[in-house]
Amino acid sequence: MGEGEEEFLVTGFWLLVNSKPVTSKQKLEIYLIMQDFKKLQIWQQGMDLVIVCYHLTKKLPKEELYDLTAQIKSAVKSIPSNIAEGCSRRSQKDFFRFLEIALGSAFELETHILTAIKLNFINEKENEVLLQKITSEQKMIYSLMQTLNQ
Repeated sequence: MGEGEEEFLVTGFWLLVNSKPVTSKQKLEIYLIMQDFKKLQIWQQGMDLVIVCYHLTKKLPKEELYDLTAQIKSAVKSIPSNIAEGCSRRSQKDFFRFLEIALGSAFELETHILTAIKLNFINEKENEVLLQKITSEQKMIYSLMQTLNQ
């Protein structure tokens, strides 16, 4: 598979490869790649967020173990999990629905991180990069959803 096709999976999905209409052969290749969600940059970035957030939750107070810590872990795991599950679906409509859930989880995660900052559990400056990564993931998910909706 060429470099342009991998880029296409993140930004264009079914519509264009290198600004050209997709052929039937390319659609088949793309469908087969979608079955291997681990190649998708959007999923990889979601997994990176999981690792960062799990390390971050170790800094939260122990009394938050069953509240904020659990909510952060649940929200962050939901992002790549829903992208992966959506890839297993046979229709764009189903895949779109799982992307909606992943996007909602990304916004939920951002809210939990901001809550931890407001409660002075974590330092805002130290977590600026994390917030930027969350925003980047939100934009990637939204962009893919817009492409599917065309």
